[in-house]
Amino acid sequence: YFGKVTVEGSTVFRPEALERFFGYKAGKPMSQKVIADGMKAIDATYRSRGYIYVFMNPENTEKPKHVVDVAVKITEGDQYRLGRIEFTGNKTTRDKVLRRELQVFEGDIMDMETFKKSLFKVTQLGYYKIEEDPDFRVNAEKKTVDVSIKGTDTNRNEVQFGAGYSQLDGLFGQFQFNTRNFLGRGDTLGLQFQRGSRSNFFDISFSEPWFLDKRMSVGGSIFDRSLDYTDVAGGLSETSKGVNVSLGYGLGLFDLFSIFYGFTDTTSTYQVYPPPAPPGGGYLPIAYATYAGTISAVTPGYRYDSRNDPFDPTRGMKIGLSVSVAGGPFGGDFSYLKLSANITRYIPVGKKSNFAFNLDMGMLRAYSGEQDPAEVGYDSRLPLFERYRIGGDRSVRGFKFGSIYPIDSQNKAFFTSAGALLGGDRFLVFNSEYVYAVAGPLKLAVFFDAGNTWLEGQSPALGSLRKSTGVEMRILLPIFQAPLRFIYGINLQPKDIKDQAGTVIQSESRTDFEFSIGTTF
Repeated sequence: YFGKVTVEGSTVFRPEALERFFGYKAGKPMSQKVIADGMKAIDATYRSRGYIYVFMNPENTEKPKHVVDVAVKITEGDQYRLGRIEFTGNKTTRDKVLRRELQVFEGDIMDMETFKKSLFKVTQLGYYKIEEDPDFRVNAEKKTVDVSIKGTDTNRNEVQFGAGYSQLDGLFGQFQFNTRNFLGRGDTLGLQFQRGSRSNFFDISFSEPWFLDKRMSVGGSIFDRSLDYTDVAGGLSETSKGVNVSLGYGLGLFDLFSIFYGFTDTTSTYQVYPPPAPPGGGYLPIAYATYAGTISAVTPGYRYDSRNDPFDPTRGMKIGLSVSVAGGPFGGDFSYLKLSANITRYIPVGKKSNFAFNLDMGMLRAYSGEQDPAEVGYDSRLPLFERYRIGGDRSVRGFKFGSIYPIDSQNKAFFTSAGALLGGDRFLVFNSEYVYAVAGPLKLAVFFDAGNTWLEGQSPALGSLRKSTGVEMRILLPIFQAPLRFIYGINLQPKDIKDQAGTVIQSESRTDFEFSIGTTF
């Protein structure tokens, strides 16, 4: 049984501070693992202060009644500093782009734990792959450690030119160029142009992650987009154009604070559902209502990202929080607050598989403007095209794009006085999946998703969440910055969605198959 565990010979740290690393309790059964884990933690503590050589020898002293005292005797080496750092294999990426991610600089005390985190940050870039453990060369005379980091540039230039078909966009022709490492400088540049039967857009964007060689990012984009999803219930066609600019500042190793300004001019046309014609009145033609306006918003936000890869993560965490303030002093046609939050966690299971969990939520609240007296039961000061409608491969798989919106206990949807379908002022989405790496770029995922949106006055009860499950095949090819995905989803409780008169406007199918390029979270 455990008696006392003590540390002897430490001059760099107080012995009692090191003794706390042994998670034992006097009188409990003796465990060599407890001693080994404590010594491992002590070794890491010394390495964080530049003592790369430290020797420990546990000595046991037996006492009556099967009690054992353990004295861990420490022999301390010399303190070392970081000497020369060299990167090899980076034929495109500039040396300073990799070097600036390091948290330990030449001449600093050789903090091995921080150096490991620095290598992780280099890997996070996504365009330089460290192929093997770094080569450490110790100079005993100078008390320095030189490090050689070996890796290769990975292709993060994506070029697409041609025509194609996707379930969401229909037939289209496109040109697209994206790079996360423009001219080897670590800048992100994107140019996209597409013309198709359902979706048209032109986007150009640029961001510099280390502006003026400081951990400060600047970026911006210009866009002109249009889409036509009139075959979805509450059919929608929309055009929007605008400009965005952003400024970010690194707070810690994985933390970033940013402020974002966006101006958007949007025109949306919705299918409306007027009251049914009187008996003998025939069928009413399909009608539409148009909603338009400009949004000018400033969005401060916080992001934490410790994922091991930006495109195909298997471990780490991502957290995002933001509050968008539209209108008021910033102009535009609408004044409201938009709160957004998400958290994603990746947990490795062995070498070939991992679990992933994601939670997204959002809320809209108007703070100025006149309520339309004709609109009852919801806040008409919120722009209709900003309200939440979820579903599809980017939120709840197994449902059609935008097919989840507020309904009551009788599966009846909500509408404006003109008959346009209403989205929610709140939403919640939960995703979970188990991913297995089959071979090469091929992975299989089994997922369970849940989510819903709610109208003002509705209670966001967990029992009202729409649920789905299914399987997904992913292929991560070098020419794409995101995986090709083939998704087979099962709606666990399909519904017949009705208008306020009880007429069915949408019959959900039990199963759904989608093809897409991108990620759910």
